[in-house]
Amino acid sequence: MHGDWREGRTGNAAAVRWIRRRVSGIVLAAPLALVLAGCDPTALPPGDALAFTNARVIDGNGGPVLDDITIVIQGGRIAQLGPSSAIAIPLNARRMDLTGRVVTPGFVDMHYHVTTGAMRYRRDASGRLDSTYDRRLAERLLRVALARGITTIRDPGASPVDVAVALREAVDSGTVVGPRIFTAGPIIADPGLGDSALRAEVRAQDAAGVDFIKLYAGIGPAALAAAVDEAHRHKLRVIGHLQRTSWTEAATAGIDFLTHAGNWHQAYLRPERRAEYEKLGGTMRARISWLEWLDVDGPAVDSLIRVLRERQVSIDPTLIAYHTKFWWRDSLYQRDPDAELVPELVENWRVLGMPTRDWTPREFDRAHAAWPTLLRFVQRLYREEVHLTVGSDLASPWVMPGTAFHQELALLESAGIPRRDVLRLATRSGAEALRIDRETGTVEVGKRADLLVLGADPLRDIRNTRRILQVVLGGKIYRPEDLLSER
Repeated sequence: MHGDWREGRTGNAAAVRWIRRRVSGIVLAAPLALVLAGCDPTALPPGDALAFTNARVIDGNGGPVLDDITIVIQGGRIAQLGPSSAIAIPLNARRMDLTGRVVTPGFVDMHYHVTTGAMRYRRDASGRLDSTYDRRLAERLLRVALARGITTIRDPGASPVDVAVALREAVDSGTVVGPRIFTAGPIIADPGLGDSALRAEVRAQDAAGVDFIKLYAGIGPAALAAAVDEAHRHKLRVIGHLQRTSWTEAATAGIDFLTHAGNWHQAYLRPERRAEYEKLGGTMRARISWLEWLDVDGPAVDSLIRVLRERQVSIDPTLIAYHTKFWWRDSLYQRDPDAELVPELVENWRVLGMPTRDWTPREFDRAHAAWPTLLRFVQRLYREEVHLTVGSDLASPWVMPGTAFHQELALLESAGIPRRDVLRLATRSGAEALRIDRETGTVEVGKRADLLVLGADPLRDIRNTRRILQVVLGGKIYRPEDLLSER
């Protein structure tokens, strides 16, 4: 990696501190099956113990399901963990028998634009677009995410910056219920920014207290390199949603994260098609051609994968963000009952319009036919051990909060990623990317009790990740129906 990075903010709003540590490679946790007992329960605060007994556990490390496990939670952390016969449950503990239930780590959504999603859009009589931030909607989006099992989110581009930081601090202090937030500031999208202005913007966002810097599609290679350099000077990592700059150029320049499996850059197309693609002008329609002409096994992708691995760049593919654009007219989205949870989002999509709303039936057919190529590209990233995480891209049309994360899991499985590893990407891998894997992301002694209780085994059917009975966030238990009933 590129030095020691800012992990995020911890503590309450009045006493925030940065945690920094050097990370080399991926931290592998000890196998859960070897841990029979953890912290001495007598050394933990009395009176707040909770014991989950007789559970089946998927620990997030990619190993087998562990049967008949007891988990003791004290002080918001996992105090004991192991076979039920080996655990001494504190006398004052509240017990919950989880026979037939499955416990997993809480999910990490690496692409949840909570503040952008909470913007309310309107057009006046002249058609001019106006937007306002709705704090109550933002809090609702957080509760919906938590109800769907997401205990940590990364907002990769939030605006205004003071609003984003304030929302993160409100969650940290406990005044707002929701997943912990790690946030970027406003997306840096202006390709005309000079070196001095670009660096000044990075410094301003750092002073405002963001966790990441986000660069957008129009930023060219030279500007990207300057922004990455300035961000790294301030111990900030950089997220890229790129198009003008290729992923290879960005990784070589030291970028830390890439979002969306489609880079839409001509460098990865079959050579005879690159000039033709450039003439298409980077439109939404051009993306169909990009998928049709992508050379998944070509030398340019070979080179890309080498540099992604060498530089340990982390990618959230957000397949759902493309699937919704290609299939948004399908009843899967149009009749999704979860649309009733946040009708404000559906109204926003009607105001803003769908990017593919003017495609012809023939263009939709081409996009559907080219879809397997995108899946093959993601499969290759996985097979070549590029670091992958899971993100939903909330705020994109027909990306339902929380629900889209589970749809993304199914899409990743359809790309050929084994179910066990899909769950690892959704939990431990996200924690690794955020540099909080020593604190959360797996079911292990000493870690935060960010857990899910499921009614069925997701290793039998990935759709079982939706069968959430309880969400445990820092040791506090929430029922999805209670979170969703609060307005």
